[in-house]
Amino acid sequence: MARVLKAKYFKHVDLMEAKLRSNPSFMWRSILWDRQILKKGLRWRISTGNRVYIYKSNWLRRPETFKPFSPQTIDQYVMVSDLIDEEQNLKEREIKQHFMEEDADSILKIPLPRTPQPDQYIGYQLAMKLKFPDKPSISDTSQSHWGVIWAVEILEKVKVFMCKAARNLLPTAENLEKRKVLPNPFCHRCGLKSEDAFHALMECKAAQNVWKNTVFTEEVKVLNHQDMLSVLHEMGRKRSKKELKLIAALCWAIWHSRNLLIFEWKKEDSQLSAARAEAMLESYRRIKIPDTQKYKNQQVKRQQTWSPPPEGWFKVNVIKDQVAGLGVVVDLIQNKVARQKFSGLCHQFKTI
Repeated sequence: MARVLKAKYFKHVDLMEAKLRSNPSFMWRSILWDRQILKKGLRWRISTGNRVYIYKSNWLRRPETFKPFSPQTIDQYVMVSDLIDEEQNLKEREIKQHFMEEDADSILKIPLPRTPQPDQYIGYQLAMKLKFPDKPSISDTSQSHWGVIWAVEILEKVKVFMCKAARNLLPTAENLEKRKVLPNPFCHRCGLKSEDAFHALMECKAAQNVWKNTVFTEEVKVLNHQDMLSVLHEMGRKRSKKELKLIAALCWAIWHSRNLLIFEWKKEDSQLSAARAEAMLESYRRIKIPDTQKYKNQQVKRQQTWSPPPEGWFKVNVIKDQVAGLGVVVDLIQNKVARQKFSGLCHQFKTI
């Protein structure tokens, strides 16, 4: 069966590069649908690097994302082979010049065979763990990958939205095309590229216009095409929790603006979208303030509740006003009250 499928659908390429083609069988559609899960868990074992793109392929030994974090300083179609010399050694100088320290260390730790061999896919992780990564990975036992989303104090609808974006479950043109709802996967707004979650929220020109009104514009510009969970992890390492809240709110506002254009034919100004995200955060903050204040008031009230003094002690409560006599109440341990007015001190006085 494997030979039949290869002869019909991917005769001159390997399975990972095969395309759907015209009039495919149900079996072939199912294989390609499951292949997207495989791609998330597979990475290249580097030998010559002739088949591996530096920025587009999975090749670094780093489970959270197998691609470099560094800003793109060379062409996106350059191969990993350009980082290897004729003696099968990594070009340390060029690597440190074009990559951040974290990426450079990961690249320089890659073991290369003495004899050049074809690059191969390795390192497949369990598909269900990648599809539902609700448990910590081996490389990150301290917290769940999803903690970067659920730890953010923001509206629940935004958290749910970001989880859907991270799992690529949003009704993007690409997902709808796979389900035969749309004839093609191209973005409704720019019409230039296939619309997945990353393109809709980060890459599309309309989304970029919104990010330009924020302090995150330079970071978003240099992001490589990847899943949204990796994007949040990458930006979460550089930004505070407060800024991460704003990033999530901006993603929600960009998606809201996209839906307004598609379903209501209303084009929202990019500045208004950015302002909508900030206003949503401010509203949420104000809603949370009364609960905090109420808790503080309850604490103060609890502290003012009377309690009897320990044995052998007396508790004296003193009351004074702007113009008044001095009244003293002595509370005994047996809860008896002896009250004495000192009439001799009932002269006029002012409090300081």
